[in-house]
Amino acid sequence: MKKLHLSFIAFFFCSALYAQTIKIENGVTSSSMRTNTIDILNRSIIDYSLFVGCDYLDHEHYYLSSEIGYTTKGGKETAEIFIGGPIDIQDTWKYVHLNTTFRYKYNVDVSHLFIGIGPKVDVLMGSTKFQDIVYVDDFEMNRFSFGCIAELGVAQDVGKLRFGVNYSYFLNFGSVGQSQYCKVYNNTHFLRLSIGYTL
Repeated sequence: MKKLHLSFIAFFFCSALYAQTIKIENGVTSSSMRTNTIDILNRSIIDYSLFVGCDYLDHEHYYLSSEIGYTTKGGKETAEIFIGGPIDIQDTWKYVHLNTTFRYKYNVDVSHLFIGIGPKVDVLMGSTKFQDIVYVDDFEMNRFSFGCIAELGVAQDVGKLRFGVNYSYFLNFGSVGQSQYCKVYNNTHFLRLSIGYTL
């Protein structure tokens, strides 16, 4: 498992050495949780995300894009408890995120539309524990979360600058956490703006 993590990170940084466009992306993340048996933290939270990356191996109709960034997963709910009535709870976890996508592009003058898909890994920073008073003793998050990212966007080149808008969805392979009785899953959506510089 460690070799796989190191291989992914090495691929990202080796790709950056040959990058054609270096970019910074920032935007908002919408995240919620669920399990395979009960509803927990199923209302979305909104948070800020920041990524740096590179677009490379640029051809007429496709290119590769790799990114590393900082993002948040979690959710919130109104929990019913026996003493004191319902309470609002929220849990969030910070992750370092890495991905590489294959983007197919459709060129329109100096702009292009693109759709992309590729592998991703999220590495949990900090505690794996839930922080709220309802689930703290029963649930725990996984340190690593593997999956893929699907994206749709548009980019425009202005001289050596590249401006873009990107919507993406993170699909996890399996659960992101668990208790003794059920698995925890996550839904994460991103909307990001980017600015890049073509080398």
